[in-house]
Amino acid sequence: MYNRYVVVQWMIDLLLYMSENLYFLQRNRSLIARCGVRNASQIRTVSAGVPQGYSIVRSSLRNCFPYIDFLELMNRNGNADVAGRERQRDRKCHPKYLVVPNTKFIEQSAKCYSRLFSNGVYVRMLDRLSEEINKYYWDNLETKGDFSAKMAFMDDIERTIRRRKDWRFKLFPSGSTMTQLASKGSDLDVAFWCPDARQFFPSEADAAYHFLHWIRHFLKTDREIADDIDDLDYVEAKVPVLRIKSKAGVEVDLSACTESFVSGIHNSYLIRGFVSWDSRFASLCMLVKDWATRSEVKNPKLGGFNSYAMVLLVIHFLQCGVSPPILPNLQKLFPERYARNVDGMVRFPMALDFADVELSRDHLEVEPNPLNLAQLFILFLDYYSRFEFRTRYICMRDAEAKWRDGRDGSSPISDTYTVFIRDPMDDHSPGRTVRDVQDLQAKMKIALEMLTSPQKTVRLSDILSYM
Repeated sequence: MYNRYVVVQWMIDLLLYMSENLYFLQRNRSLIARCGVRNASQIRTVSAGVPQGYSIVRSSLRNCFPYIDFLELMNRNGNADVAGRERQRDRKCHPKYLVVPNTKFIEQSAKCYSRLFSNGVYVRMLDRLSEEINKYYWDNLETKGDFSAKMAFMDDIERTIRRRKDWRFKLFPSGSTMTQLASKGSDLDVAFWCPDARQFFPSEADAAYHFLHWIRHFLKTDREIADDIDDLDYVEAKVPVLRIKSKAGVEVDLSACTESFVSGIHNSYLIRGFVSWDSRFASLCMLVKDWATRSEVKNPKLGGFNSYAMVLLVIHFLQCGVSPPILPNLQKLFPERYARNVDGMVRFPMALDFADVELSRDHLEVEPNPLNLAQLFILFLDYYSRFEFRTRYICMRDAEAKWRDGRDGSSPISDTYTVFIRDPMDDHSPGRTVRDVQDLQAKMKIALEMLTSPQKTVRLSDILSYM
């Protein structure tokens, strides 16, 4: 249902930028050496024919950029070396999926639910509930028309900015719209990316503030788009956004980024990979997010999880909370395709193609997990209602529940947030919005009690209206 969006990585543009900035070259000789580039003229040769900017194109990457093979080869070799070292280091990983199972929970849940999940009447009820959950996903998934309307409105915003300023920038869509997790009526997350501007501002936050207010002024005063906009608000937050709503009903949350690496795009591409890996992931995600919204487990303004954190919770559960695992650690399994944080350095692929997400499993000999969607939702609620957030944290990049104090050999976590989830790309915690996790766990237990009563017939409407 998606158009082909090939994202050309920032490094191509960065190489051009370095060739014109001697100070940057002097400060980053080691980086350039790792790229196999010795001087500015060589950088220009490598980047010949590559258009300026971090652009999205709809045609084949190699047809547009003949030198991309060189860049991909360079990055692939570096990733392969690191992947080899990681496989040797991660002895406790699942040998095929490269995840670390939460063995204690898996053993406890097997004892707790084995009899219930073998009850014939109860199992038939769960089968019907699973069919409802799957139908609910497909009925509520955004349509191709919704997607096209979002992209068209984003293009209108970009053209408006270009009419007013000759900035070197690009707009990038991300979030659920690009992962195939968006429901009907959902908004579009867009990043305004302008890395050249960072040198003119004292901080990333200051740059974001000024850019968003400038763009707000452009949209308010531009004759070609002003009449199409219904609402326009600057929302102050840890990551401030410009909320733009068109009269056609399309809502865009525009953020600004002047850093060289746009993590939101890579996070979206990673999640899109999980969607393609197992169909249960997307259906379970939509159910979890909608239930969490209605129960206010997902409500960052009132101390609950945000939407992105809920998706990460589902991924971690399907990696570490079930046996055999349903989702692998894609970043370690396919290091040439996904950006990863290795010892503080982000390694990334040269291209992201959201239309080409099929991943080869030929070498994995995958052991199928037979659990249906209803069973997975029950186990999800059980997993997080008992998760020891005070002493443990979720490490997405290693697909593991680790100890905060470092007793497992990992670096101790000094973070004081109630819930710490280490992001797949950087070190921020998407769980930072949670204040009283015990209250959220109590809500999970209430839903769990309703679902695990063998005398009660539970329908999807009961789950979404219960609390």
